[in-house]
Amino acid sequence: MYPNTLKARLNDGEIILGTGMPAPSPHVVGTILDSEPDFLWIDTEHNPFGAEALDYIPVQCRLRGCAPMIRVAWNDPALIKKAYDVGAVAVMVPQVDTAEEAARAVQYARYYPEGQRGISPMW
Repeated sequence: MYPNTLKARLNDGEIILGTGMPAPSPHVVGTILDSEPDFLWIDTEHNPFGAEALDYIPVQCRLRGCAPMIRVAWNDPALIKKAYDVGAVAVMVPQVDTAEEAARAVQYARYYPEGQRGISPMW
């Protein structure tokens, strides 16, 4: 499993810097990663990121030492699991208004026996 150095750095009190991804373009992601951000926030709720973009953006981030973070479009197990499967180190889930909804989102992100997520051979 990929080590989450971003989480360790936050726990150590380090200041981290990152940015959002405005468009699903290889050229845009390359330009952003040239600035050496600590994380890249990929918002699939409000931006037109298709499956193809999520196949390459998290990989490019990891290759450049940047932590990919994905905001999914909804509190849906398929979206949350897929975000982790393509390499996200963190997933933001919108429209979570109750403790039960939060518990479901966490369950979708965790492996058995605490959750419902299956293993991915990628990370």
